[in-house]
Amino acid sequence: CDGLVWLLKELFSCDPRGYAFVASNEEAMHLLVNAFEATLMSKDLSPKGILILLFMWRSVINRVGKALHGVMLRDEVLRLMAMLLSARHLANLGKWPEVVGGGVQGIQSLVSLLLMILSKPWSTSGAGEVDEDFLAKLRERLFAHNFVSLVVSCIETIDSQGLSVPLNFLSRLALSSPRYSQQFVECGGLRPSRLAHILRPENSPPILVDGL
Repeated sequence: CDGLVWLLKELFSCDPRGYAFVASNEEAMHLLVNAFEATLMSKDLSPKGILILLFMWRSVINRVGKALHGVMLRDEVLRLMAMLLSARHLANLGKWPEVVGGGVQGIQSLVSLLLMILSKPWSTSGAGEVDEDFLAKLRERLFAHNFVSLVVSCIETIDSQGLSVPLNFLSRLALSSPRYSQQFVECGGLRPSRLAHILRPENSPPILVDGL
């Protein structure tokens, strides 16, 4: 299925006006959303194919805003995202060569891209006002699929340069509801080895602030 991913990438990279066309054309947006969902749900994507798809998804969200909100609330899509963040999948991904989207760099890229997509609804840049109703629904889904636990579990597999996105994601959720804070504690977020990794003196100030 990597072929469809590469086709989408080429279509948009050749002419950035494609984003504007999709944003203004309901039928085109519907086709693109279906393509994203069908490809993401495929079990035949290579590690690099998954990274390219997530990069494309993030690019569309950055330019089109709320167009993909419906996809992000679908349980089957969130289940797949949760699987991609699972310790088992990340361990297997780490065994792949970096040249094909695996290894340490592949893990960091996957975690960062996926969490950037899930974090985008909190941002107003380029997408108008924050949709509080959608955010409330998304937080419910993220809680149900244990995303806090998944992200906490992968922290120690990521080096200092890749910590910013996952910690910012956890910080947003923990500050949004006491039950997220409780979930963070219960899944080992305060484990000494994790705190030591997050609060290393050489880490950047934003990482230290989110960690605290």
